[in-house]
Amino acid sequence: PKKESVQTTDFPIDIFPPFIQKYITEISDTLNANIDFLGAGVLWASSLCIGNSVKLKIKNGWNESAVLWIALVGRAGVGKTHTIKAITDPLEVLSGREVRKYAEQMEKYEAYMALSNTDKKMAEEIKKPKKTKFIADDITIEALAEMHDNNQNGIGILRDELVGWIKDMNKYREGSDLQKYLSCWSNGVLSSDRKTSSSSYVEKAFIPIIGGVQPSILSGTYTEENKDNGFIDRILLCYPDISLPKYNKKQVDQRLLNEYSEFIMFFYDSVRTNLVRYDAHGSIDSHLTEFDEESEEEWIRIYNSIIDKMESDDENEYIKSVLPKMISYVARFALILEILNCYATEKQIYKITKKSILGAEKLYKYFFLMAKKNKFNSMENNEMLNTLKFSGKQTSFEKFKVLYEKNPELNRTRVAEQLNVSRVTISSWIKEITQKV
Repeated sequence: PKKESVQTTDFPIDIFPPFIQKYITEISDTLNANIDFLGAGVLWASSLCIGNSVKLKIKNGWNESAVLWIALVGRAGVGKTHTIKAITDPLEVLSGREVRKYAEQMEKYEAYMALSNTDKKMAEEIKKPKKTKFIADDITIEALAEMHDNNQNGIGILRDELVGWIKDMNKYREGSDLQKYLSCWSNGVLSSDRKTSSSSYVEKAFIPIIGGVQPSILSGTYTEENKDNGFIDRILLCYPDISLPKYNKKQVDQRLLNEYSEFIMFFYDSVRTNLVRYDAHGSIDSHLTEFDEESEEEWIRIYNSIIDKMESDDENEYIKSVLPKMISYVARFALILEILNCYATEKQIYKITKKSILGAEKLYKYFFLMAKKNKFNSMENNEMLNTLKFSGKQTSFEKFKVLYEKNPELNRTRVAEQLNVSRVTISSWIKEITQKV
């Protein structure tokens, strides 16, 4: 029987302010960067800029933060790293400045502490500085908790490759990192009690995550355990079909580079200066926004359409587990788009508008299709591995013949990777098999 296939779609960059659309298009055109990866990067950067400052109140007892977990899926060499850097570089520059600022303040503090008690009374008191770096890469959950304790509005995780992080999540145990990250996704508590140093406690953990992962590695994470705990379903997959373009001599306009960089830095700094507020206990006291009348009608429609999908006999059962998380993500997307557009147009943040919720719907449909694509590819890949494992065949050709006879429509690139041969070899084997028939 013909296998079920998935039609994917392009990332809907029209949801962004016009100058960001232009920036994405120009970067894609001049640096051969993938538009989907760029669009996902803008979402992550916006999420980190917003942090805990604002949440969307759906109803009493149900608030959604802007936390996003995003995996950029593509084989090695497709340019994930330089693509995401084109989006995140301004925030990395700001985070780097915080590191240098801490070093300078620490030097002054140590000099102050070295003074005699008499000299200290004569000098201006210098308090011990806090580490205010806000972007992490490869980091333990304990170090992350300590880092977040110093940066209540949020810490971003930005990694070239998410493979280590994803594999660590497979080591499920009581009190494990997985449990703590699942709490973080829900903007819950992140705590660390270390015997070697002071404990850290973050009441509202805000940790958006982005990084690259290869399809073969991602497919290996679809264990029954991860399906049951919903870890994988929380990760938004950006999984475009990528062809590698040739080098071009086009240059992106430096003014556009500067405009984008200045806006992202302004966005981050302005939120922390003007929006972030704290309660009497030193925890973030988030502002709450709501849907306006029009957007609430659209939210109810989208919510009910997702419920219909969950109950539909036509929808693939294996993909349904991602839909409950998509309900949360629709609200999160709407919140991010509203605040991003308000900052881009210098408007007051009031309520979620119809434009933002409709943009959120486009994103939900995009990421749902990407999840479908990955799940079907993962199932096909695992089926292929099982066939090879139990085929009893020795040579690569014999193994391929078993696969081909089982599914003549198999993915040639994927099977070539599994058998460690070229696609030309696969084509010649298919020719040999079909001619014999």
